[in-house]
Amino acid sequence: MTEIKRISVLWKPFDPLLYANMKTGALLAGLGVDTGRLLPLAALQKLLKGAVRFIDPALGVAAIDKISDLVVVVGTTPAQAQAQGVDATFITALKTPVMAVDLTVEALDASAIAWFRAFGDRLNIRVNSEVDQAALRTAGVSGVACGASLSQFINPAPDLGARIAANWARHKLPEAICVVAGHKNRTRPAERALLALAFDGPVQGGYIVQHGLGALQMARGEFAPVSKADFAALKRRFNPDMPDAAFRRFCRNHLRAYFNTGAWMDSLRRYDLVAGGSFQGVALALQTQRMGLMVVEDSATESACASAGLPYIRAHDFAPGAGREYLKSIINFTPARYQAIRQKAAEGLYGFMRENSVELSPPFMRLLGDAPRAKTDGKNANG
Repeated sequence: MTEIKRISVLWKPFDPLLYANMKTGALLAGLGVDTGRLLPLAALQKLLKGAVRFIDPALGVAAIDKISDLVVVVGTTPAQAQAQGVDATFITALKTPVMAVDLTVEALDASAIAWFRAFGDRLNIRVNSEVDQAALRTAGVSGVACGASLSQFINPAPDLGARIAANWARHKLPEAICVVAGHKNRTRPAERALLALAFDGPVQGGYIVQHGLGALQMARGEFAPVSKADFAALKRRFNPDMPDAAFRRFCRNHLRAYFNTGAWMDSLRRYDLVAGGSFQGVALALQTQRMGLMVVEDSATESACASAGLPYIRAHDFAPGAGREYLKSIINFTPARYQAIRQKAAEGLYGFMRENSVELSPPFMRLLGDAPRAKTDGKNANG
């Protein structure tokens, strides 16, 4: 295997402390449209063996080639990547090997297909959904692997499943509930039912948003630039009958957004259950050794949940007026099954990284146990 020491991840990072003084719009511009992108970015630093650096694409292809043994695109869509300067021309101009992980297919138009094809035909693209993998295959894009998100390996504990189950068993019913907002309409009724539970119980819950400039601004106390439409849209998701002044107070007391993965994880420790329509938000709960429940509304998200061993329920199956007993009853989580899924996912990720001559960190390698470490088959690359 060719030794790769210098790994350049294409992303313009912000100051991990002074970002608190930046406007929300500036922060979001560097991430795309969703703060969930922070999670695979953080995971890369823990997973890869070597010097992982975040590099602004504006530095230019020639300069990036000089300082890199491998260039990585992570946690984005073709449209978002192109908006940040990483278009097909940029990718094909790189002389350094390039790898793309945790990609999402949204609109598979001619521009997106051309972007994917710019990576060549070797196994150097990884998506999180078999639905996305199949769509790319149909579009003639080869060299696409599929497997759990990198963020599923932030916590390297081999007994993570047992730790999640132990925390879930501490209470007969979940007391502290955090709702993570999705951005798709069909999850809204379930989200509203979860919010009613979160803020009508023995412990006041939380409400975390990841998507939408207006919602993120309100979560950070920036009400002045928020449009009336954005304010009304978020209020409809929570309680359309609440007076504006009362909803503004609710936001200041309970609405949260995170631009630092460590702070985000630390905030989840106070909850018994994290539930809602954000895959990365719910999945992060498990990495924090807390239970999660994903409300899914499409086959791609359901596939991603299955690959990660993440408990989920389809939006149309969620019972209206559900109580805490209902939530406890629908979550069927067993540590052994979770660990088996996680180990299989780790094996798939290991195979993909081997194909790209990338070594993984010792904590990750321990997750593999005694599993065979064969190469991933590019024709059936599911991990």
